[in-house]
Amino acid sequence: MKGQSLLLSPPRGRRIPPGPIIARIPLESAKAYPIRIWQGLGHNPRIAYSDRNSHNEDPKLNIKVVPGGGKTAPHPQLALYVDGPYHVESLGYLKTDPFKWKTWMEVHLDARDLDQLIHYLIMARQELERQ
Repeated sequence: MKGQSLLLSPPRGRRIPPGPIIARIPLESAKAYPIRIWQGLGHNPRIAYSDRNSHNEDPKLNIKVVPGGGKTAPHPQLALYVDGPYHVESLGYLKTDPFKWKTWMEVHLDARDLDQLIHYLIMARQELERQ
């Protein structure tokens, strides 16, 4: 990663096992909080953050059927994952201790897209039933 900024999306290779992608649904934002990684290092905690509205990024929720379960399970799986550009932020707006946060990830979907999400989840179930 020589020369790559730690504040921008790194080049990405293939991570999710092969299988049909059922949908790519636009998200308002997605945030990952790998807070505990930073604990004890003497650095401010950082988050990976992709936001359509304030940063003009384009996070997508992917719904994918993994027929053989990939490497992690002996049965079919449904994979939900987010891709798209993101940036890394230091937490300058802390009101509580981030090392005590219960969550480690958030995904925000425009509520008007809920019917679309339900539709694609049903399609994914049907795809799994065909296998």
